[in-house]
Order: sequence, then structure tokens, then C-alpha cells
Amino acid sequence: MSTTRTTQVQIRNNTGGTAQVFLYHRRGDDVVTSFAPPTPLGPGEVSAPFKVEFTTGVASNNDYWAVMVRVISPTQNGVFVSAFKYGDDPDDCFTKCNLQTEDENQTLTFSVDKTVFTIDMPSGGTTAPMTWVAPYRPNPAIVYQRVTNVFVVVLENRSFDSLFAASKIPGIVTATAEWSNPIDNKVIPSGKLEYGGGPAKDGAKAPDPVVTDPGHEFPDVLMQLTQTDVTSYKGGAYPKVTNLGFASNWLATLPTDDRTDWKLQQIMWPCQMKEQLPVLHQLATEFAVCDNWFSSMPGPTWPNRYFVHAATSGGLDESPSTFNMFKWKLFSGVTFAGGTVFDSLKSGRIPFRLYADYKPGAAGSSGWSLYAKDPLKPNPRGGDYTQVSSLKGISVGEASSLEDFADDLQKPYPYAYTFIEPNYGNVTGPYDFKHGSSQHPTDDMYGGEGLIKAVYEAIRASPLWETSLLIITYDEHGGFADSVKPPSAPSPDGIVGDKYKFDFKQYGVRVPAVVVSPLIAKGSVDHTLYDHSSIVRTALQTVLLDPLTNRDRAANDVLHLASLPKPRTDCPKTLAAPASDAGATAMTAATGVGVPVDDSQETRTVVLPEAGNHWGFLCIAAKADLELSGGTEAAEAAITQRLQKIRTVGDAQDYLDEVAAKKQPASR
Repeated sequence: MSTTRTTQVQIRNNTGGTAQVFLYHRRGDDVVTSFAPPTPLGPGEVSAPFKVEFTTGVASNNDYWAVMVRVISPTQNGVFVSAFKYGDDPDDCFTKCNLQTEDENQTLTFSVDKTVFTIDMPSGGTTAPMTWVAPYRPNPAIVYQRVTNVFVVVLENRSFDSLFAASKIPGIVTATAEWSNPIDNKVIPSGKLEYGGGPAKDGAKAPDPVVTDPGHEFPDVLMQLTQTDVTSYKGGAYPKVTNLGFASNWLATLPTDDRTDWKLQQIMWPCQMKEQLPVLHQLATEFAVCDNWFSSMPGPTWPNRYFVHAATSGGLDESPSTFNMFKWKLFSGVTFAGGTVFDSLKSGRIPFRLYADYKPGAAGSSGWSLYAKDPLKPNPRGGDYTQVSSLKGISVGEASSLEDFADDLQKPYPYAYTFIEPNYGNVTGPYDFKHGSSQHPTDDMYGGEGLIKAVYEAIRASPLWETSLLIITYDEHGGFADSVKPPSAPSPDGIVGDKYKFDFKQYGVRVPAVVVSPLIAKGSVDHTLYDHSSIVRTALQTVLLDPLTNRDRAANDVLHLASLPKPRTDCPKTLAAPASDAGATAMTAATGVGVPVDDSQETRTVVLPEAGNHWGFLCIAAKADLELSGGTEAAEAAITQRLQKIRTVGDAQDYLDEVAAKKQPASR
């Protein structure tokens, strides 16, 4: 039998400088409560007390304590965390010290300095060492204008107009109803749409998903932006941009017997954002929408995602393929001359954290998306392999499941940069990316909306909210039309494209971007020029580290948006639910119901295309396989032989499944 009791705890700042203090109490049942004084504490200042519940007697819960401080002092600024070790789980920052009967109804004063956290109680106490984990250099006169934690979510394949053109958000630059693209003798408009010859009603919803994956490889985007066939492009300077080739390029992807007006218009058709994307629409109207954010190069996912991490693609100007997969330093991971944002953070001893939308399965089996409307169970392909883990220095098992995200944010969280990756769904045959949360055009938008909602609400409920900043954007346009012509861009590093000899002096198509912080004025519309290098710029500027390439050196960061003198108090704690009709079925992750993997013999015997995301994921699996096999030369030779034998969808599925089963116990 146990008895619930209460007491009060306050904390003294003995760091020698002004400090923001976060105190955490965890009970044995893993319930964590946190306390942060509303204003920084001066040297020697004691906070107001806060109430703590604890239990005594038989089967009572144990008490664990942790503290994190951000110190501004004349001698040493920084973030300090109790019992912290690099790479540890936030749970490992706690020190056990049980409250007992004689502590009831007391006002207990704990103290913290730069070397020790002292827990002092009538029943006894203990100490824990403090660890310096990161620099902290805000302007002491305006502490609240300092962003300390940057969170980034990058989804898939949507242009700005495809999501925002019908949003009716005042002040944003979008396509008008009259903007159009020509196809032969007809015009495909962006607004006055038709269904098979009849006029559409105002407010008609855009198709979700679309009938087939729009083209977005380098030759497709060249046609979409410049109406130039790739056979006429010899590399170097990009042709004149017109933004008039989206419809004709889309036409080429449709079967000749299936080119109805309704299908032709899908590439130009904006969604009814408030109805179809209520989560993103709410964030865009509550915080800031950026209507001049471009993908970093006119091409597909993989090079653009490398710009997110490295402000360059290192010369990659196409999707992974048999042409380039063994060029990638397959087993060590992709490297860049200037390194990545993660390399830079590591060199500065600044901790970062990775998360992915992935519900772990049992040991030796695979998991599924947390947010997909119809999760693929098991799903060993789109959730088990994060694209970020293709980088050198990032382990395939390094990303934590997003199901832990909200809990982690309630504990000491000194991670200045957090990158969050969606679940890509079905990445092997039939390559439709369904059952994920990336919002890929051939999947629905429901899963991505659920992911955004969960991420926002976790940050909003955390002690870090007041100094946090969340960037939500999309890697590239996915073939969808956009009316704003992308400008020229600075070359990141002088490297030209591996396949098309592109000089990387041209931004890609405009993509949606929303920036969230309580320091941003409600309803902000930002026309500043950005590309994905702005993410690198923002992350490194937050901790005062140098740029990686000429691209992020020239890029604008988004920190200027967090300009309010103190955090807003009117920010919503919860967001609207994702639209129930945004997906194809009514199954949800919460029910534990899923659809089976497509492992039919007909699918398994399909020969793998020469290029596509599947080769990228196979490279990541090979990297993981070597990590899990001891890293020996013999293991590397065996894995190389295995990869060279992969010819069909079934071969790829089998290998991805095998590595997923190997890594599951090690990484979850």
C-alpha cells in the first residue's frame, strides 16, 4: 500500500550568471513533470516553488531528478545538463533521490552550478555532475528573442501553388485563376477547372492522390520550367525560365487513351487548403507562411534532400541509379567537401537528434507508419530506412521513433537541432509510396497532416516551446505546377552535375514552407528568398557556426521571423484533425489494422528500373548491413556481391527485409 503526498521544490541559481532553468521530476511510473521559472534567474536567485507529488510506503514510486540550465555569464556561457553523456537517451540524465515522509509539506531548495546539481532534502540528498553540452550566446538584454531549439520536417513533392493557390491567405503570391499552361491547341488553366468538359463548381477539391506520379527528374523539370527537351541541353547554364511546360510534361506521363481534360488538369489543380489540409492551413495562418521558398535545384528528391543537410548535392543531379549507386562510397556513406550540418554540430560538440515516423515492431520484425490512414503492416521498406542515414557518420538506427518524441521533450532536451523524417510508405514495387506520411502525390495527404499535428503539439506542450522554432517544408515540387519563376542561384561549390552537367546556378520550383514559433507574429507572410540551404543556415546561425558552402553562406536564415519581444500566449495548444476524406480508406494506425505488403509473384518478378528511390534505399540497407556485420572486408565483399545480384522487385524486397530484421533489435 502506498500513500500520495505533496511537497514544494524551488531551485537556486549558483552558476554565477543569469540562467534559464528547467527542473524535471520523474516518478517510477515514468510520469515526468517539469518546471521552468517564467523569467531567467539572476546570480544567487531562488525560483518560486512548484508542487511535487510523490508516494511513500509499500510499492511506492521512486523519484528521479534532472536539471538543464542555459547560462549567460561573464566567464562561460552554455547549456548545462545533469548527468548528460553525448548520445544518451534523455532518460539517462536523471538521478535517483527518493522523497520520503519527512519531506512532505516542505519547501525544498535544490541548487545548480556549472559543475554540480545538488538535491537537498530533510530525508537526505545527493548530487549529480553537470555537463556543458552546447554554447548559448543570446543577447542578455532580450533573452526571449533567442531561438535555442530548431526543429525541421521535410515532406515530399508538392509545389507552393498546388497547396496554397486556393488557400485565400491574404498577402501571399500565388497563381491566379487565369494563369495557364498550353497543350497543343488547348489551354490548361489553374483555377477555372472542368470535369470532362463541364465547369467545376467553385471550391472543388483537388484529386488526392493523383492518378500517376508526375515527372520530376532533371529532364522533366527542364521541360516544365523552360519548355526545353533535355536532348538540347548540353550542361552548364540553364535555359530561360518560363514556367509554361508543366502541363505538356504531365501529358507525356499519361497513357494516350487516358488523357481526359479532368486528368490533364490535375497537375494545375490547387487543393482547397482549409478543407483538405486543415493542419498546415492553421499553422500557416497562426504563424508564418514563406511564399518565396524554392527547392535547391531543378530536380528530384535525393539531391534536394542533400541540400537540406549539406547545402550542396555534391554533384548528384538525378535520382539514385545503377549508374551512380556504387559511386556513393557505398559503405561509408555519402560525403561532401564541406561536410554536413551534422558534421558541423558534432565538431562544435553541439548535440542534435533525429526522429522518423516509424512504429517499431517486435524484435526481428518490421514496423509501420504512426500517422498513415491505412498503414502498411508490416512495412519494412519506407519506415525502416531514413534518407538521412545515407550520410557518412549517421547510423541507420540513429533516428528514434516519433512515438517517443513528445515524451522526450518533457525531459532534458539540449539538442539544438532536430531533424524529423516522414515514412515513405511503399518504396519497392509498385513504387507508389502509399501507406506513409510523406504526402507523396501517389499517396494521400492525411498521414503528413497527422505527422505535422503530432510534432507541433509535442513542441507546444514542452518546456522548450518559448524558444523553439519549427520549419515545415517540402523537398521539391513533385511535378506540380507553380506560377512563380525561380531565380538564378549561387553555385554551392563549383561542382557540376554527374549526369546532366548542370552547374547548380538555378533554383528549382517553389515549394510550400511554414515557420512556427511563439516569437512570430500571427498571420505573418514572408516574401524573403529561401531555398533548402536556408535550413542549414538557420541551424548553424542558431549556434554561431560557420557556413558549409557558398550556397548557405549566401542564403537567408529564418531567425528574423522570431522578432516579437516576448513569446505569444495565444498560440493553439492543439490543432485541427487531418481531413477524414484526404485518404483512400478509413483504416487508421490507432486501430492496429493495416493492409498487407504487396508481395505477389507478379509484382516480385518485375525488373527493377535503372533509376529510382529503391536504389537509394538499397544503398542505405547495404550501409546498415555492414554496420551490423562487423565492418570487415569479408562482409563488405559479400554484401557487394549480394547487391550486384539484385535484379527484380522481389530481390530488392528480400534484401531490405533481411537487413530490417537484423537491425531491429539493435536500433529499437
